[in-house]
Amino acid sequence: MRIARQRLVDGEPLSLEIIHVLDELVPSLDLGAIETGSFYALLREQYGVLPTDAEQVHEAAAADATEAGLLGLTEGAPILVLERVTRDQHGRLFEYTRAAYRGDRYRVTSHLSLTEQNQTETIPDP
Repeated sequence: MRIARQRLVDGEPLSLEIIHVLDELVPSLDLGAIETGSFYALLREQYGVLPTDAEQVHEAAAADATEAGLLGLTEGAPILVLERVTRDQHGRLFEYTRAAYRGDRYRVTSHLSLTEQNQTETIPDP
């Protein structure tokens, strides 16, 4: 199943998401519930699908004509693209998401921590 969402903040477009999820996991999906709530909460509560881990990549890109139009940007404007693949509690890949965020309205904040169990890793220099 493919779900496309335009995310708004204060009525202004912030991001576009295209979520691909195995349709056999979400029979009779209520798309209205996704409009106002968390997709992962819906998966957990209605379908017993527990997202357990994911690989996610962020990269800078230029908005294509469709993205620019839906995000209120000019074509070629900077955007931040996120791509994620997610596994459930059974280790099954069940979701692929691609999101495009307005580069002028989005900021990524990360917390990096060094644990006692893994003292050989270092936090990368900025």
